[in-house]
Amino acid sequence: MIFGGGALLTFAGMIWPHDAVEIQAYWSAGGMGHAFWYAAAAVLGCVGYGSVFLALGLYVRNPIVPAAILLAWEGVNGILPHVLQKMSVLYYLQSLCPSGADG
Repeated sequence: MIFGGGALLTFAGMIWPHDAVEIQAYWSAGGMGHAFWYAAAAVLGCVGYGSVFLALGLYVRNPIVPAAILLAWEGVNGILPHVLQKMSVLYYLQSLCPSGADG
């Protein structure tokens, strides 16, 4: 709930400086759906990465090294072949966002 709320607060902070007419046009053009999917991606990211780290914690006594490997894997996810990108939590979270890495 904290990260989903944080995503919504960040979303509100991004639209705050715009004119009221622009904000109204954005909300009527599907802005609420954008806000929902960004918050959903944040919540599902917590679930996805939490489950990965929970599984690592069950098998590895000190999860620092696997966490560093996972961080490196997610960092180079954009330049990996498509088959390897599917082995990442980030790949599935980006498909939820209205304006992901594709545009």
